[in-house]
Amino acid sequence: MKSLIAFGAAAVFAAAQPGTAADISIDQVNGQFSQPSETLNKGDALILVNKDSGPHDINLIDEDGDPTDLGVQAPGVSVKVKFEDTGVFKLRCTIAPTMSMSVRVN
Repeated sequence: MKSLIAFGAAAVFAAAQPGTAADISIDQVNGQFSQPSETLNKGDALILVNKDSGPHDINLIDEDGDPTDLGVQAPGVSVKVKFEDTGVFKLRCTIAPTMSMSVRVN
């Protein structure tokens, strides 16, 4: 599996400046991501914000089908996922199996 991400708890949202990586916030609410897909540039990050009343357990799946478990995310917790490689990725929740989104990284 490629070494493609860095993740951790996030509490600060930064606006993108020209030539810098962007942080894009995605809400998790009613067992779904707030949007079905997102396009990023290499080095950008998604901040996954759990606004549900229960936990989520998100897996990041690379183009080879290899999952990386981002761990259990309690309600009210944000997780930052930084994309270091280009490609098409999927985010899926193992607790809410219909919760998924795709991420294209240019």
